[in-house]
Amino acid sequence: MIEKNVQTQATASGAPGSSQKRPTHLAETSQNQVVTSEYVQSKEASRKEVPTVTSASARLSETSTIRQAELSDAPAIFDLFERVYELSPWTLAHIEREVTDSQVWLVTAGEESIACLVLQENTFEGEIAQIVVDGAHRRKGLARLLLGFLPLEKDIFLEVRASNEAARALYERAGFEQVGLRKNYYAHPVEDAILMRRSHE
Repeated sequence: MIEKNVQTQATASGAPGSSQKRPTHLAETSQNQVVTSEYVQSKEASRKEVPTVTSASARLSETSTIRQAELSDAPAIFDLFERVYELSPWTLAHIEREVTDSQVWLVTAGEESIACLVLQENTFEGEIAQIVVDGAHRRKGLARLLLGFLPLEKDIFLEVRASNEAARALYERAGFEQVGLRKNYYAHPVEDAILMRRSHE
């Protein structure tokens, strides 16, 4: 499973390692299939921009847009990671691959990228690899809003630091429940990870 540091309205302590791989719980499920190029092409063809989100739904002081990221957005996402983590856990090349191969939802305010969610998935389930919100825009409901774009027809997994009670509460309100514990999963500082899942409808 990918090592990550889930950043929501409550900042998680420590940053994930830069070495990333596809979730092992996806790879080890015997009935699951590797995402094919045809699937990626069909997903690219279905990219769409959702209606503008106003302060009424996200408690923003300005009008923002939520849309699926494009390859040209990769540098802005990298800059967002640098602001949130101080040192991005992903390289620009890694982000470009994720934008191509995964669902990446991006929140922009004017020309600035202020939040994003990265969902890695296959035919049967998905995993939140990143959910980040710029520090200046936290506590405005953006993480909750991004979680609303997760597919309902799949089980969705994520990991979160055991000490990150605010993030865990957010995920529980979004329908996730604890299904496991990974001892000493995080570094800097060393800490257990709570594995959570939202079952499909």
